Amino acid sequence: MNLLDKNNTQEKQKKLIHRSDDVHPESTFQRDSLFSVNEDTKPQKKKIVREKQTTIRVSETSANEIRSLAILLNMKNSNDVVTSLIDYYEAQFNIDEESELKQIRKIINRK
Repeated sequence: MNLLDKNNTQEKQKKLIHRSDDVHPESTFQRDSLFSVNEDTKPQKKKIVREKQTTIRVSETSANEIRSLAILLNMKNSNDVVTSLIDYYEAQFNIDEESELKQIRKIINRK
């Protein structure tokens, strides 16, 4: 048994990791030398609220005309063309027509 014990201790000694002198890092840093990010400078995300979209049935000719106006007037989409046309006509309404339009909108929005 004595021989086995010697062999076991020799094997254990072979497996051990022999450490050299103390290891020191090449470079060190101080907490003051680290940069920090101000939270105020970060751009805050804006919540984009999208309006509910719907479709309106128009003839193909009218749809093409609206698309053509959007391209000609450098507008993003057909909705911008329709909105600008609505704004144009609303600007020409008198007071009675404006109030009537508001009442009609209230009724339609309730549906």
